Amino acid sequence: LAIDGSAPQLLKYTAVCHAWRSFLLSTPLFWTTFTLYGRKAAPVWRRWSPAKLAAWEARASTTGFKRLTINCDVPARVEAFYTHFSPSSWSTLDELCLVLDEHIPFLPPGALANLTALTTLRVAFRHREVGEPGADSLEFVPGEKLQTLEVEGNLKGARFPHARNLRTLIFRNPVRVTSAAFVIHDALAQYASSLEKLSLISCHATHSSTRWGTLEP
Repeated sequence: LAIDGSAPQLLKYTAVCHAWRSFLLSTPLFWTTFTLYGRKAAPVWRRWSPAKLAAWEARASTTGFKRLTINCDVPARVEAFYTHFSPSSWSTLDELCLVLDEHIPFLPPGALANLTALTTLRVAFRHREVGEPGADSLEFVPGEKLQTLEVEGNLKGARFPHARNLRTLIFRNPVRVTSAAFVIHDALAQYASSLEKLSLISCHATHSSTRWGTLEP
């Protein structure tokens, strides 16, 4: 079950009756997914607060967070979220989805080393300026358990995780086709011994409409 951690649906279910509330609050499985979503152009923000995040982490305490999605184009909000996201929560993540607009930090210091349980990584690079942390940061993602890697956008300077067991590699809407071809060629050579599926997808999505889950191949 995947629940949007910034949306009110699950909390509404806790208000149905005492039995439902007790069951939901005592079942960590319902609280293992968290989404930070917000676009400057969006009419309504899905708000989060340090208190909400702390409560969500506490409810998922026995299993920890399994899936985290960050799709926000306001750097201050992302940086604030990183500040309050518990360091130990990175180590339990099974899937991480990042939509990185201009000036959005890749990950906070120390987070990369803790992503030891990660099996799926999806990253979209949007409107990145020269010199900003970008696809080259992927190299430092722990790859011991990584099996699925999906990358969207500008692949300039891309270096990929050292993942000896990578099974699925997806490139979506690669920018700068000529340079992207060389990057893809190098990635294939790097993962040749383990790769089972390669997908090259061009769906021409706009940056404001990209939502992981609706763009599955």
